[in-house]
Amino acid sequence: MKRLLVCLLLVGVVGCGGRGARREYNKGNEFFDSHDWGTAIVAYTEAIRLDPDYAEAYLKRAKAYMEEGNWDEAVVDCTEVIRRKPNYAEAYLLRARA
Repeated sequence: MKRLLVCLLLVGVVGCGGRGARREYNKGNEFFDSHDWGTAIVAYTEAIRLDPDYAEAYLKRAKAYMEEGNWDEAVVDCTEVIRRKPNYAEAYLLRARA
């Protein structure tokens, strides 16, 4: 019973993996849209931490890195998307640009 209560409290604080990741991704998009690349990167990184398979978060973080001129990190993120989703054409295009 005590363990269940602790788990429920942690879910309330951290959020469920997918939902919490989606929330962070959406925050990242808001910062991205307002050209706050660094804060967007932080939010996308948190989304990825919560859901390491979140390919869209890697791709959007790559775009934010590119806006900052951080080409190497953008390539790393695009490569990660391609590793996870080999048919994700936009990742190949973005990696080529970077």
